[in-house]
This record gives sequence, structure tokens and C-alpha cells, in this order.
Amino acid sequence: MKRYAGVPAAAWAGVAVVLIAVISGCGGGGGSAGRNTDLSSLSFPAKQPAEYSGELDYWVWGDYEARCTAPFFEKYPGIKINFVRVPGGDFFTKLQTAIAAKSDMPDIGNLEQTPRRAWFNLNCWDRLDAPPYNMDTSVLVEWSLPLMTNEKGEIVCAQIDNCIGGITYNRRLARQVLGVSDVDAVEARLQSVDDYIKMSEMFKGRDLGFYMYAGVNDVWDCFNYLYAEPFVTDDNVLNFEASILPAFEIIEKLVANNAVGTITNWTPQWSTSFAQDYSIFYSGVTWMLYDNIVPNNPPDAKDRFGLITPPGGGFSQGGTALAIASVSPPEKKEMAWEFIRWFALSEGGAQAFLDYNHAPTLYKPFYESNVYKTFSDLLYGGQNTLAKFMEIGQHPNTRVRPMSRYDQLVSSNINLAVVELKNGASAGEALKMVKDAVLAAQPVLKDRT
Repeated sequence: MKRYAGVPAAAWAGVAVVLIAVISGCGGGGGSAGRNTDLSSLSFPAKQPAEYSGELDYWVWGDYEARCTAPFFEKYPGIKINFVRVPGGDFFTKLQTAIAAKSDMPDIGNLEQTPRRAWFNLNCWDRLDAPPYNMDTSVLVEWSLPLMTNEKGEIVCAQIDNCIGGITYNRRLARQVLGVSDVDAVEARLQSVDDYIKMSEMFKGRDLGFYMYAGVNDVWDCFNYLYAEPFVTDDNVLNFEASILPAFEIIEKLVANNAVGTITNWTPQWSTSFAQDYSIFYSGVTWMLYDNIVPNNPPDAKDRFGLITPPGGGFSQGGTALAIASVSPPEKKEMAWEFIRWFALSEGGAQAFLDYNHAPTLYKPFYESNVYKTFSDLLYGGQNTLAKFMEIGQHPNTRVRPMSRYDQLVSSNINLAVVELKNGASAGEALKMVKDAVLAAQPVLKDRT
């Protein structure tokens, strides 16, 4: 999982095919599904925060929204938000039922990144870059905008969290294998994918008592986003040779060199491994550090990890976006927009997210302040991990994989195929497994080869 932007992959797997199957029935080609026919005539009058009054339902799958937003309610005392907990695996079923009934939709919904494009196509969310919202996209980091855009080029949500990706490494184990442990020195040694593969050769035929990666899922998480090509093109053609095969080939080589352990991610054993010297590398996405690695280490632990830039630049993995239900009445849309503007598009929201969730948002003007420049993470050897994320996020090669409505289906089958790579399958064989399963589930898709 990413946190809430990280529901475990297994939790979504059961809904992947169903999600695609119902899209056309919910107005996927531009139908209404309860959508207001003309929002251009609606305008929100200028108000002071104290003038807003009412109650909203917001479907969430974690607790960070509730714990981050106390400053909002201090500013808007008349707005009450019911944070309705919907487990990630149940989110789509509950949403589908609400759409079919044309009732009980949340005023605000959380859209997790992997199935997000499919959820866009349910056509039950308002467009935000048009009246009456007129969302100012210039305040957001440029590379994040495709994550909020539907197939028609419309912005229909606002992602709150900056899920920029680095790579976490164990300092002690890095010194044992590379002879260095300082961030700059380790990063200098690992500038390319080939550098990682060469490092893995040190494990071949040897039992060092630890691995480069805890399991094949961790290798996938660290490398697949470097190949930021869409899984499926806009004309429904599989693009797996560009988007999946390179990372599978890396996994195959590392497995052959005995550099990959047997732990499955999102298991108790995996969580425990963060406090042990079992693996050198883990994904270093923002939420990975603050929701998983740090909480699973003792409070007094220090000098265990470092955070480095991935080879070739940065990437974004996961994320939670806020959308406004089209069926909500205008007075609720108005309050929902005030909340989203504050949470995702303002300095106040960015500060609250940092204070209570210890992570950056995508609000670009906040990056120009000194707020991220004075942090010191003792678990990461005193490194300013927040500043490192800002550095990676502004790397010219930072990329985001273009989304498709089939991403959840593809991702669910990737999770199955990487296990077979650990069991001895070749990269080509694993890719064929994914391809066969996806084509069987969605005959409308075509194989490029």
C-alpha cells in the first residue's frame, strides 16, 4: 500500500476487473451518472470563513485527513466534516452501490492513484478547472498535473500528497558491501541501473546473512517507475515491453545473483525487517518513510538509513486525490471546494500536512520557503530527508507514469508475476503471464506484438 494512497495491492486485486467492467454502465463515455448538466451557471460568492456553515461526508480509508485538518476547522468553525472510514478493498463496491442508487455518495471522495483513471471514467466527479471552481493549477508541481487529469484533459481532482520517490538504504550494510555509508558517497557509487546490477554480483554464490532487497516486490517498487511509460496506450494497445519488461529484467538478474530475499511486502515480516539488518534497499517514497519505515523502528533508533536519488532522477509513486461528487447540492460543493482549496492548494494546508503527517504536499509556493530546510531525521543519520525529497522532486528527469483506466488490472497481475520471477521464471515468461491475464480479462485490449 501506500498509505491511504497506498492501500495494499491485494486489497484492490478483487475489484480490478469489476471496476473496468462497470465503467461504461456508469457513463464512462461522457454520460452523466448524476452529473449536473451545466455547472457554468453556478458561481460561488466571496465569503469570509466564518460565513460557511454545514456538514460534509468525506470517504477516507485512513486517519491522516482527520489528524491533519484541525487548523481548517479553527478557520472554518461552521463546517463539520464526517470522515467516513471505508476500507480500501471496500471503497469501490460502496461507491458503485451509491452510484447505482443515485444517493449516499460522499460529498468528497478519495481517489487512490492506481485505479484513479478508471474512477474518473465513472463520471461522478465535478470538473475542477472550470466554473465554478476554476482551480489554479499553477500552484501545483507541474509533473503532478497528469495525475489529476481525465481522458478528456479535464482536472477532476486535487492530489494532496507529494509521493516523490527516492531509495532508502541501510548504512551499515552499505558500508559492508560498498565500503562507504555516507549519502553522497553511496549515491555517487549508484548512478545507474547497471551499478545496482554490478553490486548484486557480490551476493552470487555467497551467504552474507542479508540481501540487497527483502523480496521481489521491493525490487519492482524501486525500479519500475524509472520506466515511466503507460501500461496501456490511449488506443487500447498494451505497452508492456516499454513499461514492465525492463524492471522484470532487473529482477531476473538480481534473483540470479542471490541478491533478493523471500519476504513479501505488506506482511508483518516485511514491516519487522525495517528494524533489522535484513536488506540494504527499500523504496524511499515519502509515505514509505513516514508511514512504514520510521514507525516500525524503535523511537530512539538512529543512524540506520540514508536516502538517495534513484538512478536517472525521481519518480512519483501513489498518492491520494480529493474529488467533489457531482450529485452533491451546490451549497455542499461550495464547502467541499473551500476544504480542498485549503488542504491541497494553500500554505495553510501544506503546513498542516507537514506538522501532522510529516510529509510534503504538492503546493509549489511552499517549496520556496525555509520550512523544509531545517529538518534532521535521526533514523536517517541526521539527514534532512524532507530537503532531499524536494531536491528529487525538482530533478529535471522526474517523471510520472501516464495513467490508464486499466492500471489496477495490470498492477494486480504484476504482483502475481513478480512472485514467479523469484521462483525461477524469466522476465519474458513473467511478462507473458501478465499479458495473457490482462488480455483474457479485457478482450478490447490489443497486444502490440
